[in-house]
Amino acid sequence: MLFLCSAFALASISRAAAPAAGNHGQAAAFVSSGPWITVVRPTEGAALPPMSGDFLIGAVSDPKATLTINGTSIPVASDGAYLAWLPVKPGTFAFDLTLSRPGVQPFSVRRQVVFSTPTSPLPDSPASIDRASLAPDRPVSLRSGDWLRLHMRASRHRRAFFRIGDGPWRPMQASDPILGIYEADYLVPAGEDLPPSKVHYRLGRHWWNKTARSRGAVSFAAGTPILARVKTADPVLLTETPRWGNLFYVAPGAAFPAWGQDGSRLRLRIADRFYGWLPASDLDLLPPGAPLPRAVTGVIVEKSVPAGTEIHIPTGARVPFQAIESGSGDSLSLILYGAVSHTNWIVYDSSDTFLESVRFGRESPQGVRLEFKLRPGRTLWGYHAEYQGNGTLKLLLVRPPVVKPGSPLAGRRIFLDPGHNPDHPGAIGPLGTREMDVNMAIANAVAKRLSLEGAIPILSRQSPDEEVDLAARPKLAWEAKSDIFVSIHNNDMADGENPLAAPHGYSIFYYQPGSLPLARAIHSAYAGLVPLPDEGVRLGNYLVLRPTEMPEVLIESAYLILPDQEHKLLSAKFQNLLARAIVRGIRRYFRSLRPPVSTGRPAIKPAKHAPSGRRAKSRRPRR
Repeated sequence: MLFLCSAFALASISRAAAPAAGNHGQAAAFVSSGPWITVVRPTEGAALPPMSGDFLIGAVSDPKATLTINGTSIPVASDGAYLAWLPVKPGTFAFDLTLSRPGVQPFSVRRQVVFSTPTSPLPDSPASIDRASLAPDRPVSLRSGDWLRLHMRASRHRRAFFRIGDGPWRPMQASDPILGIYEADYLVPAGEDLPPSKVHYRLGRHWWNKTARSRGAVSFAAGTPILARVKTADPVLLTETPRWGNLFYVAPGAAFPAWGQDGSRLRLRIADRFYGWLPASDLDLLPPGAPLPRAVTGVIVEKSVPAGTEIHIPTGARVPFQAIESGSGDSLSLILYGAVSHTNWIVYDSSDTFLESVRFGRESPQGVRLEFKLRPGRTLWGYHAEYQGNGTLKLLLVRPPVVKPGSPLAGRRIFLDPGHNPDHPGAIGPLGTREMDVNMAIANAVAKRLSLEGAIPILSRQSPDEEVDLAARPKLAWEAKSDIFVSIHNNDMADGENPLAAPHGYSIFYYQPGSLPLARAIHSAYAGLVPLPDEGVRLGNYLVLRPTEMPEVLIESAYLILPDQEHKLLSAKFQNLLARAIVRGIRRYFRSLRPPVSTGRPAIKPAKHAPSGRRAKSRRPRR
């Protein structure tokens, strides 16, 4: 499962020993001298958001006894596992669990949690303001032309106003009259400078009415922005807003104007009317007056290499770039932000049969767009781009592997990622089964089957208790020259979801366009073999699926929190069935690859271009 922060621990046992799942996904063994009940989820004292109902999972010592929770009879599986969905109320709430059998003294435990109270209106009188609702609640820095959203929750049916620092009072409107939410937008005017200042709020027209100040301060800047440079060793993910909306990865050393701040993240100007956000901790602020990096593209040189086609693009400076793969996989566009074009020559490798041509043009007043078109019948397998030194961007277009018709998996390097770590074990089943252990067992079964077909399986985790950083896993796959990346998981549910409201089963996730055929092939194999509900192929914006070097998928085989599916996942027979489905899907995918269509045309020769290995003169071409 993908809720990396949800590692649920077993509740303390009330009397005798509770069931424990082995570290390798073995079935729980009940060893008890008396009755007991465990509650795996929710944990004792958990603070949960407002909801009308929640689920409990755990196990009991006697599967034939009657389990009731808050007076409701709950089904118990043959292995003692249970799952219950019950209505709840705001505030401190108790789940009372009782295990009973005729002629035996009932055994009970209590699990208490706290459900937040839903937002409700403040009293209409006397006038009051919810200080925690006031915007901003963190440092915010803006520039001319930016909008600032002002927000206040207060008593209803009043006139509301705000002012920034010592500025004039301005009106607010009731955006939600029922809850008493007042809002306004402020456009930062041209040339306005403002030191960090609190925002003042007021209910009513007169000074004696209710007033409050924001916790965070806002500032405006009109001068030349300072530059921020990426200081990390690896690329960092640029987002569209301070908290969400992934855009693309930014290379180490890239620099751009710092255009604003929202808490611990900085707003960066990528191009004209194009902004993104990065954590301030990933950036170095350059001294005032530092010049903006200006990249100038020079002679572009292509080179055929065993993995595909390597393209060297001299830029003279590290600027952010974005690669966009076509849906058909026959081309790749590369946008160099902050660059201008002075490419008068493109040097092709006459021996290359993968790349057709390179085209370039203006993307915006601050960017250059390059398009790499593949030869007819060729398909992009993946790509990798990185700066060399300070002045050349190296782009590798990865060609598909050559597949033997009778042995599609022979020699293929398959990277298997058993999801999670001991630090973040993933979902926990009613019997206490850790997702990371089940994932490992399935991955080992897949590896064994792949080896029998001549493939080379490579695992991200070599042992059940090995810790491997999440971000390092795709890098390990690339360093191992893997052909594909398969991440193996089992699912969970968020608090407040009803596990009984709809059927739940397997799903296959992809992110990059080139990974969709692999996802569909594995999904087709699951549909033919796995006796669980089909939740389909889904696009998933997950960290391990964002890299671009190879097709990558993430598999959610079953829901570990459902007692019947946990029981299946603990079975070696079912684990082998899942492994069979995964290998069948991978085999179908590689079998679907066809040799490239030959056009009968010779490879492009470097005629009328600067010869490879010679430095072209930097002059304007004749017209």
